[in-house]
Amino acid sequence: MYEDNVPNDEYRVGYVSQIEPRIVKVLDNFEEWLTLFWKQDDEDERTYPVFYVLFPSYDERLEILYDWFD
Repeated sequence: MYEDNVPNDEYRVGYVSQIEPRIVKVLDNFEEWLTLFWKQDDEDERTYPVFYVLFPSYDERLEILYDWFD
């Protein structure tokens, strides 16, 4: 995503569906994304995509990614 006139270059981070051209989640800025990334990394030896942190259950991810079937 690109936005003009963003103070301090605090651009929002958007997650786009892999199936259709729509945004499924927007974070306020890259720092919020980094916070989620590092938080989940500290809790477990395994690492997970931030998308999985935002939508932890399989059902939540399916709903976000495939709700266009309805």
